[in-house]
Amino acid sequence: DAATPVIQRNAAGDTFALQRDLADELYHLAMQGDIAGLVERATQRLGSDPNACGFCDELRALANEYDTGGIRRMLSAHSPA
Repeated sequence: DAATPVIQRNAAGDTFALQRDLADELYHLAMQGDIAGLVERATQRLGSDPNACGFCDELRALANEYDTGGIRRMLSAHSPA
């Protein structure tokens, strides 16, 4: 369901849960090529979550390079099965 979190661990070992609804929304924006909208939405939803810093940093780095393939792969890796 949409409230089921996906647990990911970053290099520091911190746990970060990406909700299914957000994963789906961000992936949809990535598929549309709306990189600015994707970063804005992720920042709105995750900006106050200290556990999401690594995810957001990686997302911004990929967005700065306009690496849409990398963004989609990262979102797929953080999305529920």
